Amino acid sequence: SAVFECVLDFVYDGACEVEEGALPAVLEAAARLQVAALQEAAVAAASARLGASSALAMWGVGDRLTLPGLVEAAAKAAATNFDAIAAGEALLQASHAQLLALLQDEDLASTEEIVFSAVSRWADHARPAEADLLALLQHVRFGCLPAAYLQSTVRAWPPMAGGPAKDILFDALTSLCPGGTPLKARKPPPGPAIEWQSFAPNLMITAGEEGETIFTRAAHDAYDVALGSAALTAGRHEWLFSTHQAGCKHVGVALADCPKDSRASSGIWSVRATGFAGTFSPVTLRVVLDMDARTLSVARGGDELQLAHTDLPASVHPFLCCGSTGEQCRVRQAV
Repeated sequence: SAVFECVLDFVYDGACEVEEGALPAVLEAAARLQVAALQEAAVAAASARLGASSALAMWGVGDRLTLPGLVEAAAKAAATNFDAIAAGEALLQASHAQLLALLQDEDLASTEEIVFSAVSRWADHARPAEADLLALLQHVRFGCLPAAYLQSTVRAWPPMAGGPAKDILFDALTSLCPGGTPLKARKPPPGPAIEWQSFAPNLMITAGEEGETIFTRAAHDAYDVALGSAALTAGRHEWLFSTHQAGCKHVGVALADCPKDSRASSGIWSVRATGFAGTFSPVTLRVVLDMDARTLSVARGGDELQLAHTDLPASVHPFLCCGSTGEQCRVRQAV
């Protein structure tokens, strides 16, 4: 099969080409055949491509194969992309444990209307036992819902008409009375993805799936730079960089007027991606910019973050530099 051929290619050549849809099968095969290096590479590739359509499925793969790093990355991607998951078919394939974990996650980015809609839609499809449904409803923040939505949608849903579910709603609304426990709204959904700008036709930028941006370099000609269009001045920003080819790729941040043909210069704070932590092709880097602390940190795959730069200026742009012919890399905003 194609999966077995991929495993053989990796064993003999140290690399293989895998379509995104085949990653779960390759992971399963690598785990069963105990090809640790392929399993590690597949986990890194899967983690770099997690999005609304793949997070829950890869979460399930991570659970089955006991891969805590993949489970953590997939759960985080699901919490970040919850609105898209709630509106799509992926929600209907979620396990009760996954949905419950998401509702309990303080980092779930959504509105309470979407949360309740997701619970009711999933329950109408899965028909869970009453105890399982009640466990989900316990984590819906009914007190954050507008009165009109409570009346027209929540109370109109048959399971809320009576019994323990109605009691949960009553208790939640009673807690809003004077002396009750204050209720905190969830995190807002993530903002728009980074918009990148290239300064030479040689570095082509195209849109990939799940909010990815794909960079492809046509020919060797010194270095080509791309910058995020919007300046970042406050808050915490995170993006994932991945490449499956060796070459000179630098990621980090830079000033808007930095040189557009250099990988290292004043006004640029970056790391060499393919040489980071002694690793060459393939590589996945997590890049975290904290503008409140003025720091840039980087981690390979699921490793712990390492501080790369401090004392950054008050305003910077996401930065990427390519220096090899035909190289391709991908960047996706994580938070």
